[in-house]
Amino acid sequence: MPDGFKTIQVNRSRLVDLMEACYGKHYRFGAKVALDAAPSSFDECDCSGFVRWLLHGSTSDRLVIPDGSWNQHQWCRTNGFKPTDYSAVAGLKDSRLRIAFIEPRRGRAGHVWLIINGGTIESYGGHGPGRRGWNCKPLLSRVSACYVLTDPLP
Repeated sequence: MPDGFKTIQVNRSRLVDLMEACYGKHYRFGAKVALDAAPSSFDECDCSGFVRWLLHGSTSDRLVIPDGSWNQHQWCRTNGFKPTDYSAVAGLKDSRLRIAFIEPRRGRAGHVWLIINGGTIESYGGHGPGRRGWNCKPLLSRVSACYVLTDPLP
């Protein structure tokens, strides 16, 4: 923590393996994945359940964060992760893992996703787990917060 902000240790190859094992699965709001579930044991997941499962499975200490994008945002805020300007950093190819949020409002659910090297890692409506550019319009136009989770990942 040279700058005073908290970071976590993520195994990048494990993160990628878990993410890729979920391609072809479906998004369903409210579908949660058990933290120790094998990728072959579920077919659906929502955004916060997917992020929670990925972080748990790719950290050596089996990190447990709360469920729900609003709760996860509060967790980042209260646990000392560095807030950052999404549009200024999400496109960087600096190998840092970041997490970003869209706040729930007017009957709409919130959203949470991970970003590394200009691409997202997320589960989203109409698609399921996958990747897209950090600057796709649905994300860029509504992002409300972004935090740095890791130092550069090897």
